[in-house]
Amino acid sequence: MDPMRIVIVDDHAVARTGLRLMVGEAAQIVGEGETGRDAVRLCEETEPDLVLLDLQMPEMGGLEALALIRSRHPATRVLVLTVDEDPETVRSAVRAGASGYVSKSAGSREIAEALRVVRDGGTYMSPDIAGGVMRGFVGGGRETANGPRLTPRERETLALLAQGFSARSIAIRLSITERTVNTHITHCYRKLGVNNRVDAVLAGMRLRLVDVPA
Repeated sequence: MDPMRIVIVDDHAVARTGLRLMVGEAAQIVGEGETGRDAVRLCEETEPDLVLLDLQMPEMGGLEALALIRSRHPATRVLVLTVDEDPETVRSAVRAGASGYVSKSAGSREIAEALRVVRDGGTYMSPDIAGGVMRGFVGGGRETANGPRLTPRERETLALLAQGFSARSIAIRLSITERTVNTHITHCYRKLGVNNRVDAVLAGMRLRLVDVPA
């Protein structure tokens, strides 16, 4: 498989150097920038597969840049790496189109895992960040009688989505076709009233359909 073409955007040169070292040979760095405007411009110029994006930047914030990138380049995925672990900021980034959210304290192994998950079409969130975000959605009760009724296979699919697996990986694990997996995912979206994977997982956590990370 060809290495991913990646753009790195962070307003700290030391951080960009560290990311280059952590990415290593897993990807081809096709551009670097230090502002949100740089991120948008570099996507126009290089059409990368993925952007490693900080949120706290001058000129144009990361959230605004993220939304513009996803609207103009839907094939380009965005992995947020930041020190901001505020649950509301995380949710805003996901809703703006982020394919993953990783703490800057993450090591090279976690960065590599996040890149692999995103490359395969999944959504990645650092476990420590995910726990805080999910708990913010969890209420005090169990799934109510009036709540969404997922089939056992749909719940199994949702649980694997929560673990970061792509549709292809889920198909392999469940010994079914990828098309069938996507059908289950579509049904989960409809029943949960959401339109993306992370919101589906968040809703599943809130309704106790899948486990909340410790």
